[in-house]
Order: sequence, then C-alpha cells, then structure tokens
Amino acid sequence: MALYEYFALSKSGKKIKKVISATSFMEAKSILELQKIAAYKISKLSEKKIFLSKKEVLYFFEQLKNMLLAGLALYESLLILAEKEEKKKIKLLILDLSENIKLGLSLSDAMEKHPKTFDTISISMIETAQKTGAL
Repeated sequence: MALYEYFALSKSGKKIKKVISATSFMEAKSILELQKIAAYKISKLSEKKIFLSKKEVLYFFEQLKNMLLAGLALYESLLILAEKEEKKKIKLLILDLSENIKLGLSLSDAMEKHPKTFDTISISMIETAQKTGAL
C-alpha cells in the first residue's frame, strides 16, 4: 500500500488536504469517489524514508503512551495521532506505522522499516512489551 495526498473542497468551501492509503492511484480515486469526496488533486507521497530527530521520536512515544493509557487500541491511537499532527513528516511516519499495523505487522516490525528513526534498543523494548502484553 502507498500513501496518497489529496486536495478537495468541503461542503462549506474550505480547502481540505488529507492523506489516504491505497494500492494504486485508481484505487485512491475510487475510495474518494465512494466517500463522495470531490478531490481536485491526488498525488502519491514520496517513497523516501522518513527521518525524525530524537526529540520528535520522544514526542511521538509520549503521545502514543498517553493514548494507550487512556485505553484506546494501538491502531486507533495511531490514527488519532496522525489526524492531529501538524508536522508533515511525523504525520507520514505515523500513517505508515498505522498502515503496516492494519496489514498485520506488529508495532516493532513496522518500526523496523524506519531504521534511521527508531534505533534497535527502542525496537527491542517495544517488541518485549508486545510479547509480555505490557505495551
């Protein structure tokens, strides 16, 4: 699956810029049509690897921890974090993680796809937490 960014107009006339995941451009277009969203521009987001600073990674983990402590499921937590995130690169990383989880990967496996952002210690800690049920 790939991420596609689209631009549309809301019913009130405001510009909307969001991201969806789809296997192809045509599927992205079909999804938007089914949701009755009249997108005027759809483009595939870059395949380049996303790199976050240590400070941004710490911020991400803090936000995720708060969502999980509130009792939300991991996938839902990631979607909510992505929705409220303003920085594009953090939003794209969260959407990529959530998409991989949707496809059946664990959080640690999804994180391994971003080795420049998540170090092996962080991935190992998440993997251990998942195995023990203490995420």
